[in-house]
Amino acid sequence: MKVFVAYGGTDVKIDSIRRITNNSGGRFGSEIVDAFVRRMDESNDGTIGLAVQLRSRRAVRPWANGIRGSVDYKIFEYEYFEEYAELYRRILIDYQPDIIVLNAAVSDFTVDPVHGKIDSKNGFNIAMKPTPKLIKEARELCPNAVICGFKCTVGDGLEVRLNKALKQISECNADLCVANAWETIKDPDHQIEIVSTDGKAWDYFIHRRTTENLAREVVNACVLEYENKKKVANGG
Repeated sequence: MKVFVAYGGTDVKIDSIRRITNNSGGRFGSEIVDAFVRRMDESNDGTIGLAVQLRSRRAVRPWANGIRGSVDYKIFEYEYFEEYAELYRRILIDYQPDIIVLNAAVSDFTVDPVHGKIDSKNGFNIAMKPTPKLIKEARELCPNAVICGFKCTVGDGLEVRLNKALKQISECNADLCVANAWETIKDPDHQIEIVSTDGKAWDYFIHRRTTENLAREVVNACVLEYENKKKVANGG
């Protein structure tokens, strides 16, 4: 099984020393990598798994990088949106992963940066323009892969959040979407929903499961979808 996990946040340059960033530290993505690696290591099917990581240079590092033998590693790192986009496309084309988990907090906007340093004595305006939705490219580049996106919302109730997750699945031709609310992301009762193409949603809560177990649930959902696709492809 070949797995690709992208995690951490991308930055956008304003000038030569300033940038627009976000709050993502990549912790949950790193735990998803750990969960995948443990699962592949425990499978005992005689095959060598592949875990491809595309992570921010400041992201939390997975513990499971220490497991060798049953899992091969490819690690790529980025800082800015442009680096992420280039590596993302190259990884999908070159490695053709079976499962793609896109947990990275990718910049929604970019700017035309100023060469040098903007004078801090004066105010200035920033003209922001939308970045391409890279998740939409995954299906074209990897037509048979299981694609799992993420949707973090602000100020939405459960029904609206689930509808936004389903919209991402539909518009991006994905298989799964993990939805959560920014307002409760660090609360002890933080909730995530794993949404599938048929509209089913599974709820999980941090107050009764550690984030490590939440990551395992994401992995379980992805692997189940992967196994179901294999059965269909084999006529099962």
